[in-house]
Amino acid sequence: MDKFNIPFTAALFLIVMLCGSMGSLLHAIRSFYVYTGNRELKWSWAAMYVLLPFAGALLATISYLIVRGGLSQTPPGNDSAYGYAALGALVGLFSEQAIQQLKQISEKILAKPEPGKRGEGKTTDAPLPATTPPPKISELSQKTGPAGTPVTIKGDNFVQGAKVNFGGAAAIVGVITPASIAITTPTHAAGAVDVEVINPDAKNDILRGGFTYQ
Repeated sequence: MDKFNIPFTAALFLIVMLCGSMGSLLHAIRSFYVYTGNRELKWSWAAMYVLLPFAGALLATISYLIVRGGLSQTPPGNDSAYGYAALGALVGLFSEQAIQQLKQISEKILAKPEPGKRGEGKTTDAPLPATTPPPKISELSQKTGPAGTPVTIKGDNFVQGAKVNFGGAAAIVGVITPASIAITTPTHAAGAVDVEVINPDAKNDILRGGFTYQ
């Protein structure tokens, strides 16, 4: 019986799609356990978690076609399955960043849409309206610990792109929702520090002595 051979190009498609799906699945799992652990999971997000792996697979495939076709500034190099698999996994895991990169590539070869027409031309990095209320910190899920401690900041009016400082040191920001920000505490000397949340419009809120480094 003859062996069933898949052409190399077709195999690359399958590898990229599978790795993109795996990356998005990892993203969904990380998000799920963060919100479950902080008791903030909502049933309305169920469809998002189910569809994320499929969206990751499609987004990874599109990115692969762009890189393989040479439209990106990054040269495709040799046709290594490992390299394309890594591309697919990264695109699936960091889908929002991938979409922004694809948007930048498309703007180099296509005309930009006029802003204000059917929502076209509007991007997430556009200036926020002046009426946007400032962020409000209510509490921290963890108030003491060493550097590298996972903490969820609870409150209101948090915006995508917000920055968090612990005693002036920038924290690693994870998932952001209007009512919570998942972060990892940065390196800092022992003692109590102020916790500051800064939205992209520069409005901020400070919780004095909100976290104590051990």
